[in-house]
Amino acid sequence: SHLHGGEMSAGSRCLIADSDIATREYLASVLARWGFGSVLSADGQDAAGWLGMETFDAAFIHLHLPGLNGGHIAGLMHRGVLKKPPCVVLLGTAAELARVADLDWAKSTTLLAKPFGEPDLKSLMERGLGSRLSTVRRVLRRGVALVGKGFWSEAVAKVVSQRGAPALVVADASDVP
Repeated sequence: SHLHGGEMSAGSRCLIADSDIATREYLASVLARWGFGSVLSADGQDAAGWLGMETFDAAFIHLHLPGLNGGHIAGLMHRGVLKKPPCVVLLGTAAELARVADLDWAKSTTLLAKPFGEPDLKSLMERGLGSRLSTVRRVLRRGVALVGKGFWSEAVAKVVSQRGAPALVVADASDVP
């Protein structure tokens, strides 16, 4: 495994586990444009190790990984053995995903069929990290706008401007003056 996007601050990282290097690199480049660093892994045991040690905002896991398959990793997250990011996306072909869609561990994830594009990813991430947006909306009701780095800052900035409030853009709460 390796890091993509340099140093990652808390709350700005994703795990990408796929044996296909092109998929790993594509996801990492899109996520980097949205302000996320990534840990890239081609092996299921390596990916499970990262999920056991670190906290991620999102995990993109292919169903068929060497070492430990993505379904097994999703099952471990579902049972609480591994940390479950707010946004878990299982990758595979449409046929592969259809075979697992009704399983309990798959129901607690988002299934994304290959091939996919940037609009698909953005929509999934916004749904998966919706709790962050809700938190910012609650903060806005109190008259303070905190907008973190990353892809979702556009959506939050839109909410701020619709309310006519100024937006203070910070990387995290420790940066508030």
